[in-house]
Amino acid sequence: MELIKCDSPKCEKTFKRKSELRRHQLSHSEARYSCPAIDCNRKGKNGFHREDKLIDHVTQGHDDEGYFSCVRCPNRSFLRDTFAVHTANNHSNHLTSDGLLINQYRTCPIPRCSFRINVGRTGKGNLDELPQHFIDKHDLKGRRMYAQSIKNRGYDPETAEIVCPLCVHHPGFKTHFEFYHHFLETHNDGITPNELDAKSCFEKGEFTRHAVYSFGASSWQPWRPWRFWGYNESPESLPREIYEHRRTLLSLWPAFIYHPVWADLK
Repeated sequence: MELIKCDSPKCEKTFKRKSELRRHQLSHSEARYSCPAIDCNRKGKNGFHREDKLIDHVTQGHDDEGYFSCVRCPNRSFLRDTFAVHTANNHSNHLTSDGLLINQYRTCPIPRCSFRINVGRTGKGNLDELPQHFIDKHDLKGRRMYAQSIKNRGYDPETAEIVCPLCVHHPGFKTHFEFYHHFLETHNDGITPNELDAKSCFEKGEFTRHAVYSFGASSWQPWRPWRFWGYNESPESLPREIYEHRRTLLSLWPAFIYHPVWADLK
């Protein structure tokens, strides 16, 4: 097989495929993706030549308690998860949906653990791999040591079950879908989703902004998510406990990025 040589000056690398060459040539480009973390030096010339490398860095090199700045809103700062919400809901066209890309990853909250899963933009099935990871890779002593970090993500450090942050005494859930259905049925102002329809969309990977509307009232209108979530059009009508636990809910439910509880992040 004839190898393809990079034609950039002083570069001797060769590749078997044109796609590999094109990816490599990005490293010679002056264009860089700067890390939005405020105290990170991977900016400008020290940035990343590929967007996927930036996303890897943001999700693995920073945690949810680090502060990030928005290029369109320079006077504001956000925590990593709320930065993803802000950019996804307000600047997705400008930032090529960086917020959605960041939001689709979930990492293990235990320090020095490199486990990370891509739940996709739909937040479907494989998010259940995270609590299973707790059991398989971290013993009970280790989970207890970082119990608060695990609880903040919405999991019981003892059993690794999903815990509803709004229900103090409710037993844990084995799967994320069971929790989603519980939330919609119990904390959604009386709207009970059709379980079969919800499960169908969830398994097909269609758990997106528009698909979730189908679980709510039939009179929904595009871009008016409170109709789905069961509240009127004033975000102030939301129960206070949803505000208090919204970051934990987002950790458990990537599609929660579209809930009206984030209206203050515009």
